[in-house]
Amino acid sequence: MPSDDSCQFNNQRISTQEARRIQAGVPQSERRAIPFLCIHCGGRVKPHIGKDNKPHFEHWPGENLHCPIRHIPKGHPVGSSRQITRDFDDQATIEGTRSDAVRMAAARDRAFALACKKRDKYVCQACGFHLKVGTRYVIDCHHLYPVALGVRETILDDLVSLCPTCHRIAHTRDIPLELADIKHLMTKVKMTPAQHV
Repeated sequence: MPSDDSCQFNNQRISTQEARRIQAGVPQSERRAIPFLCIHCGGRVKPHIGKDNKPHFEHWPGENLHCPIRHIPKGHPVGSSRQITRDFDDQATIEGTRSDAVRMAAARDRAFALACKKRDKYVCQACGFHLKVGTRYVIDCHHLYPVALGVRETILDDLVSLCPTCHRIAHTRDIPLELADIKHLMTKVKMTPAQHV
């Protein structure tokens, strides 16, 4: 298993021996809070002596599974989850780590989306929101029949302009809410459409 014999602690690189000395004066229940950070991904690590008695650092079980020195719990399929488990008492977390990912995205026709926005005069068809910031309109093109369902022919009537809020509301379920449902929800919320900026 890949491992490393140093970590970051208080902006310094320290060895496993130094980390174990720091850890020695801390109760077992509080050791997870010591900010020993992985030099590869910035996630929290702990000093460990492996079966071969070689001291090294490893991530807390189940955390940072994408890191090159990750610790994969027994029975956990490698790479199937990047969920980080945290103690509810933790006062901080590590964010901003980077990882490679392969992503499939359904192709969308930008010119067709622009035609939809122009047809709707850049106005949300659910709540009436209309905002122009500089030269750009704040409006989304929503597919009434999701592109994620597969390849198909789309006509302009399959598209509708929605503000980012209504677009997000539309996608709160797997099969998007219909325009009438979004309008009904928005009438319950007191909103005033923004003017041109």
